[in-house]
Amino acid sequence: SFSDKLSSEVCHGVQVTVEDSSQIGFITSKEVYRLLENRNLNLIGQTMKQIDISKVEREIMKNQYISKVDCYKTLDGNVKISVWQRKPILHVMTTENYYLDNDFHKMPFVPGYSTYVPVVSGTVSQAYIHNQLFPFIRFLQKDEFWNAQVDQIYVQNDSTVELVPRVGDYIINLGAIDRYEQKLGK
Repeated sequence: SFSDKLSSEVCHGVQVTVEDSSQIGFITSKEVYRLLENRNLNLIGQTMKQIDISKVEREIMKNQYISKVDCYKTLDGNVKISVWQRKPILHVMTTENYYLDNDFHKMPFVPGYSTYVPVVSGTVSQAYIHNQLFPFIRFLQKDEFWNAQVDQIYVQNDSTVELVPRVGDYIINLGAIDRYEQKLGK
């Protein structure tokens, strides 16, 4: 009966919910509506049978800030879209300016958006970030004290690291990114 009703039912509305908007502010529901409009996915007025939910999800997932989309049709003639954003764990400020999430997915910097994640600057390559810094950043995330302390990670030309804490007027010379659990334990 649901299938029969959908074949003739016309879409009356689209409801977009950004599920994690209170924690992350990259995307708003207005931006998702705009994205649908820019991709010529005008769902209102089409029959529910004509609406390709998979295509809607694929198009929304093309946005670099979105990690997951759940889209479905309702019996009352609406399309509901739930969106989850990527959560940055690192802000890279070198010759480029971007965020990285836990999956090493690159997200462009958004002026006006701020998040409390460590800023990485200095002489740093993608390979260094992936192989050396990512394990270190994950360690910091798991440690409540150090996660709250580290504001910036500066990588010197010789790949040694300096940590700039959020509180105080000092620098922690960590040296090479090895044995950091022991070094920070001291």
